[in-house]
Amino acid sequence: MDEKLERIAEILESWAEGQLLPPEQDFGICGNLMWIPGRPLTGEEELVARAAQSWPEFSGDVRYPVPHEHVSPESAYTAQLDVPKWGDDAYGQARRRLCQHVANWIRENPEKALSFVRGA
Repeated sequence: MDEKLERIAEILESWAEGQLLPPEQDFGICGNLMWIPGRPLTGEEELVARAAQSWPEFSGDVRYPVPHEHVSPESAYTAQLDVPKWGDDAYGQARRRLCQHVANWIRENPEKALSFVRGA
């Protein structure tokens, strides 16, 4: 697999496992991928959106793929702009599960993943 894609998958796994916190706690997955030092790729939103669609918990909205138990996915994300998206609550745990799913999807579909990113 492309080494840049593997780096992205490893970063997503570290976020999923809580080994490493994303650089911006107020941002979601895509926003944080854009903040990776030495950003290896661009097109993160397309990559995450595509992978999220096969996630069993997918919200149905590619812009806000993480579901929330009480409000719409968009409301959950935008209403909490100053609230960390990576907490230990159900919403943060779902985001970490999506990170693992995207990492797995990248490894299982490297050609598709490459088609969504630039710089690989």
